[in-house]
Parts: sequence; C-alpha cells; structure tokens
Amino acid sequence: MTRRRQSCADERCVGLQARVREVDLQKTGRGGTVFGAALAMVVTLAWWAPTAAAPAASGTAAAIGAREGSAGVTAIEIDVNARPTFTTFKLSEPPRVVIDLSGVRVGTSRTFDAGTFAVGTVATSVTEGESGPRTRVVVTLRRPAEYDVVANGNKVVLSVRPHEAPAAAVAAVAAVAPPSAREDEARAKAMTQLAATEARRKAAEAAASAAEAQKTQALAALAATESKKAELDRQAAAAAHANRALAERNRLEAERLLAVAKAASEKAAAEVARAGNEASKAKAEQVRALADARAESARLASEAARVAAERKQLEAQKAEVDLRGKAIGQAEASVRKAQAEPDIPVMRTSSRLMTRR
Repeated sequence: MTRRRQSCADERCVGLQARVREVDLQKTGRGGTVFGAALAMVVTLAWWAPTAAAPAASGTAAAIGAREGSAGVTAIEIDVNARPTFTTFKLSEPPRVVIDLSGVRVGTSRTFDAGTFAVGTVATSVTEGESGPRTRVVVTLRRPAEYDVVANGNKVVLSVRPHEAPAAAVAAVAAVAPPSAREDEARAKAMTQLAATEARRKAAEAAASAAEAQKTQALAALAATESKKAELDRQAAAAAHANRALAERNRLEAERLLAVAKAASEKAAAEVARAGNEASKAKAEQVRALADARAESARLASEAARVAAERKQLEAQKAEVDLRGKAIGQAEASVRKAQAEPDIPVMRTSSRLMTRR
C-alpha cells in the first residue's frame, strides 16, 4: 500500500468534541440513547454515485464513484481491473487534486458533481500516448481540506478531509442535549489538548521541513565534495602521468649519457694503449732521434693529462646522472604519497624537477 498526504487535518476537533459529549451523557445518564442514535445517524450518512464502467482498453477498465462519511470526509474511489500505476499532485485557484493513471481508460471524458461537503466536481479525461492510454481525474475541492491517496490492490482511493466539519453534523450532536457546565469544561479541556496536539504537530512539521532542508544542503555539499574529489583525482592522475613521462625522459637521458661516458672511456683506454705503443717505439728509436723522443714523450704526457681531465669530466657527469636518478626516485615516492592524500603537491614537485633540468 502506498500513501501520499497533503495539507493538515482539523476535523479531529469535531470527533473529540463528540467523544467528550458522549462520555458526559453516559456519566450523567441523560439522553444516552438519543445521543447514540443521533451519532450513529451522522456517522452512517453516506451516498454512492458510481459512473458507468468504461469499455476495457488494453485489458484495463475503470469505474469512479464518490461517497461521504462522518465529519464531511469524502472518498473518491477508482476501481481498476489491474494493479494501477499513478501519480498525484495538487493545484490551486480553485483547489484541485489531480490523479494521473497510466494504462487506464475510463471511456469518454466527462464531469459529474460529487455533491459532498468537501468535494465539488469530479472530471475525467483520457489521452493517448506512445506508452498507451492515460486517464486524468481532477477533483475540485469546495473548501480547505487535507487529502490522502491510497493504492490498495486494484483500487485507488482519494480521501478528502475538510478542515471544519459540516454544520449539519455539528448541529445533530449539539441537538442531543443542551451544553452543561461540565460539558463546557470537558470541551475546554479537549480543545486545550487539541491545541497542544496541533502545536506539537506544527512543531514536528517545522522540524521535518528543517531536516529536509538540511538533507538537501547535505546532499548538495556531498555532490560538491564528490565533484571536488573527482577533480583532484583527475589532477593527480594528470600529475602522475606528467611525472612518469618526465622520469622516462630522465631515464633515457641518463642511459644516453652513460653510453657516451662508456664510449669516451673506451676511447681513452685505446688512446692510452696507443700512447704506450708509441712510447715503446720511441724508446726503440732513442738512438735515432733522442730529441724527437723527448718531444713525443711530452706530447704523450699532455695527451694523458687531457684524457685524465675528460675522465674526470665523465665521472662528474655520471655523478650528476646518479643524483638525477635519486631525485627521480624521490619524485615517484612523492607522487605515490600525493595519490593517497587529499591535497596533491605533485605539480610543485614536477615543476622543481623540470627547473633543475
């Protein structure tokens, strides 16, 4: 069973007054039988005005009727030969309750007068759509009232409760016996209790409205947080990708420099070997050209110094490559740490690495 409630109810005042009057009459022994008969007559006042059942459409048919109960409560009943699917909402100027039933056809559009204290006309209309027929029932209210829409099995029931009871019902109760001082006191107590109950109900409604507003704000804040988190995740992923690209470029550059250093070292070793051979040849030819040998020895010494200087330079380059490799490792660690924390200082790390390079 599903239920949808609108507005608020004040007819409980009439029912409470009737119960207080009945208790007083039973205690005093005055008019109990007359009161019971009058109350029964008021409670059982009802009538039924069904409309003709419409021909079935897509296996669905409906009949609409109205009946009035105690305290002016009107029930609009819609019988459907299948479980109904419906939506409901309220309109103003004049106040109306609208019920839309999907997959239901009630025949031609028509309007009839419910003729009750709370409800005036009941209008039906049928529209055809791609998903099948839709019946709209528009119930016009005669006076301020609350309403409930209940689906029970294959029946949809709209209950309209006016904020004030019909004068006939109040007069029937009042005509049973004249008010006494005790009745007035009981009525005053009942009205006080009702006022307190109404105040608590209004406070509860205000609290519920405030809670709903807080819930809406919380949902909005949650959506903003989720959006911010998604943006941070996107930035972190972009920063991680940039850092991985930078690390790959640095790795390739380090490999290139290492290859260059290795080639230079091999070249220097070859040069040293060649210089040794030349020195051996120079010693063998000392007899022929001692001066040339000294000059050649000086040249070889100079060449060896140059080679040593290049080797030192290469070693310095290798040390720089090692330092860059260490910085790359630290940057990767920073990226992993930044991915696990809400604030991502990855872009600053990446910027420092790119500046050093």
